[in-house]
Amino acid sequence: MARVENILTKSVDSIRSEQARISSRINQLGDRLETQSFNLEQIRTLADSSIRKTEQLADDFISRHITDALFKEFTRLYATLSHVEKSEECKTLAEDIERFLGDHGLILIQPKLGDPFDPRQHHPIKRRDAEDNMLRGRIARTFHPGLIRDQRIIQPALVEVFTEPNQNSQKEA
Repeated sequence: MARVENILTKSVDSIRSEQARISSRINQLGDRLETQSFNLEQIRTLADSSIRKTEQLADDFISRHITDALFKEFTRLYATLSHVEKSEECKTLAEDIERFLGDHGLILIQPKLGDPFDPRQHHPIKRRDAEDNMLRGRIARTFHPGLIRDQRIIQPALVEVFTEPNQNSQKEA
């Protein structure tokens, strides 16, 4: 009987040991499954983020090429209109182009005669002598409008600036 008891005790101990080993292995597998689930979720998040970034880059690329071409045409139109009297149709076209650019996050820099010169937004390509102190440092003429996107100057406006007479012997900037 003692021998049977001894065999049963060893069997119970062996079963408990095996049960503990299996339980430990199940816990390990559960931890691995949890880690893999977390990693999978991170991969999904990164994939979603990459897709959004790719879509944004594609939109920006397409938008930039369309708006660059349109801006070049607008610049030509602007230069042409600065030399002739503007008809209502031309004004409407210019407003439509400006609205289109605005819809794509672009803002035109269109300094007017007498506006203060801003070196961040304006690039002087010509200087004009001004006897009147009130005109100095102000816009005399705009040759081409500039362009801003997301508060960054993409292209400064090309302007002529009133300066002090004989400030430079060379009049071109």
